[in-house]
Amino acid sequence: MTGIYRVNPQQQGVVMRFGEWVRTTPPGLHYHLPTPIEKVMTPDVTRDNRIEVGYRSFGGAATSRRDVPDESKMITGDENNIDIDFIVFWKIADAGAYLFNIQDPPETVKVAAQSIMRDIIGQTKIQTALTEGRQNIQLKAKSLLQDLLNSYEAGVEVRDVQLLSVDPPQEVIDAFNDVQRARQDRDTLINEAEAFRNDIVPRARGEAAQLISEAEAYASEVVNRAKGDADRFNSIYKSYLQEQCYLSLFAKCYTPLQVDGSLGVTAAISEMLVQSHEDGIELLPALPKEWDAGRFKGVCTRGAFELDMQWENNAIKTVEILSKAGKNCKISTDKNAQVFRDGNPVQFKENNGYIEFPTEKGNIYTLNY
Repeated sequence: MTGIYRVNPQQQGVVMRFGEWVRTTPPGLHYHLPTPIEKVMTPDVTRDNRIEVGYRSFGGAATSRRDVPDESKMITGDENNIDIDFIVFWKIADAGAYLFNIQDPPETVKVAAQSIMRDIIGQTKIQTALTEGRQNIQLKAKSLLQDLLNSYEAGVEVRDVQLLSVDPPQEVIDAFNDVQRARQDRDTLINEAEAFRNDIVPRARGEAAQLISEAEAYASEVVNRAKGDADRFNSIYKSYLQEQCYLSLFAKCYTPLQVDGSLGVTAAISEMLVQSHEDGIELLPALPKEWDAGRFKGVCTRGAFELDMQWENNAIKTVEILSKAGKNCKISTDKNAQVFRDGNPVQFKENNGYIEFPTEKGNIYTLNY
């Protein structure tokens, strides 16, 4: 019967009425109006087609190809020349659009692919294109080419874009290879230097940390030993004071200590408690913290006065002064003090941390704080 037609599984049926595309039919049996009203075309839509850009193969071997410089030579983003050969694999996605929307579809795919590749390479540095950027270039070219063909409504599906070769132009390839070898040597030296640094720096840090740790341990040992020696000395010194100088310095002192004429250990001890000068007497100028309480009795100011001093909590409590020459007494004080004789207050003058008052020979004057 006229008008019945068959579309095979690998085909699509394109029905034309008076030469105008009216519909597309899938595989199977179909009917169209008798010729010449309607006609049918059944192109193969499953076959993969390939377009070579930048070269032409011959002899049936993939490695046997002839360069096409007009297609292969491109300029990179850093204004270097580069030679690129690539293949575009495509197939018919919509037979009607493929046959009627564009003229010479294979040439359209080829020109579009070449335009897209030039645009991508024009934004890519040569070193990236030659090395790690190839995969990204292929994926980007496939995506952009498909978008461009879709805008043409070409009815074409881009299956893949493969870069066969990306090389500098033949005229400068030797110089370029020299540059590449120099860069590889540079990278090798950098890697060796970094490996050396990664080895030596941690080791140096470890040695430094060890030295610091040993120094700190030594310092701690020395300080602790010094503290121990100091504590042992203070203990021995205090014991010596208690055993040898107790009668001269503390509560059981009956014979006054001659401050001005003392020598040796006795002089050193007395100087911590009383310093006698011609212009005055200074009390507790360098009292050790271990002697927080005690009593001192001694003659000072070239025999002019005899002191009997008591202190508690490292502070003077009372001072009794026996005048042996009837001179004015000038004595240091850092607190508000009162001077008495026989229970009666005595007038005194204050000047720069000292108080001064007249005395009469044989009388005892008491300073209360």
